[in-house]
Amino acid sequence: MSGDVSRPTSSGLVPFLAAPGFVVGFFVTDLWPGIGVELGVVCAALAVAFFLWPRAPRWIAWLAVGVAAGTVALFLLALIQMLNPNATPSSGEGSGSAAPR
Repeated sequence: MSGDVSRPTSSGLVPFLAAPGFVVGFFVTDLWPGIGVELGVVCAALAVAFFLWPRAPRWIAWLAVGVAAGTVALFLLALIQMLNPNATPSSGEGSGSAAPR
C-alpha cells in the first residue's frame, strides 16, 4: 500500500468559481461589514481546510478563496483611500453641484 493519496485536481472551470465568490465577498463586506468580515475569515479558514483535506470537493475551496479575496480587496481599497485622502475630489469639486458661496 502506498502512502500517496490521490487528490482531486483543479482542472477545467472549477478555479473560475473564485470570481462569483469574489463579487459576493466584496459586496457583502461593503454593505454589511460585520457579516462580511466574519464571512471572509470563515471562508479563508474553509479554503485552507478544503485545499489541505485530501478528498475535499475543490469547487467549495475555490468559492471560499473568492469570498476571502473579495473581503481582502475591499479592505485594501479602503486602506488606499485612507492613506491618500486627496485622490478624490471633495464634495464641491467636479461633482456637478453648485459651489458654496
